[in-house]
Amino acid sequence: MTYKGYAGQIDYDSKAGVFGGSVVNANVLISFEGRDAAELRDSFKNVVDLYLAECKAAGRAPERPYNGTIIVRIGADLHRRVALKAAATRLSLNKYVTSLIERATKETGSGLGTEGPPAPKAKRDNKPRLRKALKNVSS
Repeated sequence: MTYKGYAGQIDYDSKAGVFGGSVVNANVLISFEGRDAAELRDSFKNVVDLYLAECKAAGRAPERPYNGTIIVRIGADLHRRVALKAAATRLSLNKYVTSLIERATKETGSGLGTEGPPAPKAKRDNKPRLRKALKNVSS
C-alpha cells in the first residue's frame, strides 16, 4: 500500500481481529490499523497526512521516503565480476547496477516486493520423450 511516496507494510492480528501496519520507508514510527481494507487504507492515509502536517507545523521538512542512494556491501570477487561486466557493456558501474536493479524490480503489484519472483514459464510436456528415452535404455 502506498500513498504520497510512503509505503505501508501490513500484518493481521487474528486474536484482535484487526489489520495493523507501519510505514516502512520513514525513519520515524508511523503505524496504522483497521478492521477491513477500507478502514486500513483510510487509517494509513490519515497517519501519513498527520505526519506531514506535524512536520509543517513544526517548521521541519518531512523525511524524504528515498534519497536515491543505496550503500551495498558485497564481496571482492562479486565486485570484480560486476565491474568487468559493466566495463564490457561500456557503462559506469553505477549505471550498470542501476540497470540491473531496474530490470529486477519492474512493478508487478504493490511495489513492496512481496509478490515474489515471477512464475516460471510453462514447459512443454516431456513425458512422451521421457518414455521413449526410457524404452531405448531398457531395450
